[in-house]
Amino acid sequence: MTTWTEEEEIELAEVVLRHIREKSTLLAAMNEASNKLNRSEDECSSRWHRYTKDNYQVAVIHAMKIRYAK
Repeated sequence: MTTWTEEEEIELAEVVLRHIREKSTLLAAMNEASNKLNRSEDECSSRWHRYTKDNYQVAVIHAMKIRYAK
């Protein structure tokens, strides 16, 4: 497993946040992210849950508000 770059972190977050806003599943988000980043779904999921999500808490809350406002 290779180190995650800042660009990969941002891409992962953007994909997940879009899926949240669009009422999609986290599984679909990880599938898309894995294809874009050339990483496994498990790597993307692990990275999201262990590191990235904490750095995007405000954005996740905002995306959830959009999701449930529709």
